[in-house]
Amino acid sequence: MPFLDKAAGEAERTAAAVAAAFKETATGAGNFQELAAQMVIMNATLVGLKSKNDELELKLHKLSEDKPHDKVEPEETKEEAVLKRLDRKDVDKPGKYGGNADHWLKWSKAFKKFLERQDTRWPAILDAVAERPCAPLQRGNPFIAADDASLQHDASLGNGSQLDLFKEQLNEYLENYTSGSAKAMVEACGDLKAFDPWRQLADKGHSLREAHVHVLRRKAYFPKACTSAKDIENHLNSWGADLELFLNAAGEKLLIGNRLMLVVDLCPDPMRKHLKDNE
Repeated sequence: MPFLDKAAGEAERTAAAVAAAFKETATGAGNFQELAAQMVIMNATLVGLKSKNDELELKLHKLSEDKPHDKVEPEETKEEAVLKRLDRKDVDKPGKYGGNADHWLKWSKAFKKFLERQDTRWPAILDAVAERPCAPLQRGNPFIAADDASLQHDASLGNGSQLDLFKEQLNEYLENYTSGSAKAMVEACGDLKAFDPWRQLADKGHSLREAHVHVLRRKAYFPKACTSAKDIENHLNSWGADLELFLNAAGEKLLIGNRLMLVVDLCPDPMRKHLKDNE
């Protein structure tokens, strides 16, 4: 800054004058009066420099206040990346359901997952169809217009005015992924009554049937023991799938202690004996 350079120059000249005065005194060329005069000049110069220094500090302070401060902008909130849905090409197609009630729960689960890749509304719609009519005494009766109307006005399903389109697509899907007696039922109902075969298949295949409940419960509570230690992992996975299928269908719960007991029973004889002896 120019005023800083000027002050520095004056300080240098004053220092040079004092040095010259002392030099003259040391050589005898000057006298005491000259030295005193130089001291007066130096003192006046220092006072002036101090005044200028105070003035400069005031200017600098004012400049710092007038300078616009950079505003600290808040960091933009980054939106969480949305997980991309699986491509339907990457999802295995369900097998064909032939009407065997023992296969219904596993097949219907795979079928609903497959349709969910086409449209996320499908599982809720199929579950709602399977529960119609709600009165237990009316189970087995045909799917009537009143049931259609209740689905049409159920805002949670999100089908809007497209109920007939869902029927048409469901009929086509069922024709492609059923066989035998199940397919014959689907073909007999056609597009307009496509919800009825799904409800009938669910009625027949669902675990509400006592005989089916018994089959699932036996698989869950009485797992077959494996004969070799190398087969333990496969047996555990298979039993775990049967157990979850039963619990979800029957709405029951299995305590962790009972689960551990069944896992021990599933192990080969030597390992099972070792585990029981060290409990």
